[in-house]
Amino acid sequence: MLSEERDHMRTRLRVKEVAAEKYVSMTKLHKKSDVAYTTIRKIFRDPYSEVHLNTLNRLAKVLDVAVTDLIESVPDEPEIDQVKGAPDEPDTDQVESAPDEPDNAPTS
Repeated sequence: MLSEERDHMRTRLRVKEVAAEKYVSMTKLHKKSDVAYTTIRKIFRDPYSEVHLNTLNRLAKVLDVAVTDLIESVPDEPEIDQVKGAPDEPDTDQVESAPDEPDNAPTS
């Protein structure tokens, strides 16, 4: 059963969260780690992106954490767009209302 659980897990990068906790910006992370800014931006925007272990080692060193603190396993859930046959949820933001009528409108 443990094998089945692992089959349905994804590795998620926590670099953005750890950097925020340590008040380290993308620019500072780029300059201190010598990792390309575009790579760091990609990791921040897509925490499921593939990265080299060397990159994680550099980022972990700058953030003063273990590499294992920069990754986590999360359930592999299907994308919402890929779910077929899912019922549409009603739009609760729009409420229909009767036209405004003055409280003391003359009656005929």
